[in-house]
Amino acid sequence: MTTVVKCKSCSTIHKSPIQSVVNKQEFIKAKEKSEFFENMWKCPKCGRMSMYTSFDYLWYEDSIKA
Repeated sequence: MTTVVKCKSCSTIHKSPIQSVVNKQEFIKAKEKSEFFENMWKCPKCGRMSMYTSFDYLWYEDSIKA
């Protein structure tokens, strides 16, 4: 289980640099409290930077290849 984002350029799903939540309940609380603020992340596949807000973070229950 991990917090992920979908690249806004190439649509690849990859791990978010924010991995402080350990379960789905903590993830939901963090989103409700807007703990995921605007952040710039670089996609590991295409290398482009994108801005992500709390609405862009997803909880993914399958393993993600980094």
